[in-house]
This record gives sequence, C-alpha cells and structure tokens, in this order.
Amino acid sequence: MTEKDKPAFIKLMQVTAKVFRRDIDADTIEIYRAMLIDMDIETIGRRMAEHAKNEKFFPAICEIRQDPPAEDKAQADYAMLEELISTYVYLDFPSSGRAIVEMKLQEKGRTDLMPFVDRWGAELLTTSNPTATRAQLVKQLTVEHKRGLTALQQSPDQKKVSEAVGKLLNGIGQ
Repeated sequence: MTEKDKPAFIKLMQVTAKVFRRDIDADTIEIYRAMLIDMDIETIGRRMAEHAKNEKFFPAICEIRQDPPAEDKAQADYAMLEELISTYVYLDFPSSGRAIVEMKLQEKGRTDLMPFVDRWGAELLTTSNPTATRAQLVKQLTVEHKRGLTALQQSPDQKKVSEAVGKLLNGIGQ
C-alpha cells in the first residue's frame, strides 16, 4: 500500500466498520494501516469484502492477512486462466495468443501459471466436457497450492514480505 492509497484505505475501513455496526477511530485505522502496509489496497479490499460476506464481526488484522484456502486459490486461478485463454488464444494463431497470455500473467505477477497454460490451454478451448476439464485443472492447481511452492506461487508482494521476515530473523540470530 502506498501513501496515495491512504484515503482509499481510510474509506474502506470506515465502510467496513459501518457494515459491522462498529465505531472506528483514527488510531485504530492507523494501526491497521501500519500492519497492512506491505499489502496492496486491492487485496485488502477483496479480503475485507469477503470477510463481510461470511463473518459476524469486524475483521482482525490477522484475518485480513490470512491467505485463502488452497481450493479457493485454485478456483480463482482457474477463472483467471479460463478468461485469459478464451479472450486471447485462438486455435488458428496459438503462439501469438500464448504470448499475450504470458504478458498478461506477467502484469499480474503470476508467471507461475504459464505451465498450466501450456498444458491446459488447448483443452480449455476445445473440450467437449468443460465440467470435467475444470475439475481436473482445479484439482491440479489445488495440489500445487497445498505444496506451497513459495518461490513459484507467491505474488511480488508476498515475496517482499517473505524476504523482509527472513532478513528480520537473520538479524535476530546474529
């Protein structure tokens, strides 16, 4: 989260507080902002909205930071791949479509999904049983997320957090 995201974050906190019928003061907002500074505002907004749909109480910082379950990540990855492939890949020109999908995944910091594009791209376009294809791909993505291939699976923001925590732990040990 950058300094320019501060007004949006304050508004997000105020709206979330209203949803949960809770009063929130400036100090609480600043504490949340300090604890979530390494996350992007879109992720925070998504997680707070999901929390509002499924929970009774205002979210704790740890609930906002917590990654969704592997199955949810796999479903989201599938939806993103399906959208990109159906939008940009054509059977007549598969290599140019693949290059566009790769560029879009790079923009999102998700180049770890390229092997799935190579393996499942044509099948997503030509399948006669999309439900079975979806189930197989989601199952494979779920397995990958459960394995926790952190170097491949982490977003750029998650990598920054992991590196910062690693440096902090190294500093403590010295």
